[in-house]
Amino acid sequence: METTIGGRIREQRKAKGLSVAELAEKAGLSESMIEKLEQGARGQRIPASTAFVIADLFGCDVRWLVTGDADAPPGEDGEEDAGSCDSRPSVQ
Repeated sequence: METTIGGRIREQRKAKGLSVAELAEKAGLSESMIEKLEQGARGQRIPASTAFVIADLFGCDVRWLVTGDADAPPGEDGEEDAGSCDSRPSVQ
């Protein structure tokens, strides 16, 4: 399991079969921003709005994306395992 925000973003991007360019386009961010986030160049800081967009694209609980806490409480939709990403094969 990845221990950094950037590592979790990279892990989920690859699991969804997306390139940096594809994720950037879907998230409305630049490729360089995605690369910086994945490399931790922003020093573990990620704007809340960006975290929510990326978590939504991946089908993840934003708390898991930001903290890595697999024991995050269930989301508003009542899902039991809010601390992980869903198994969608690709981002819509």
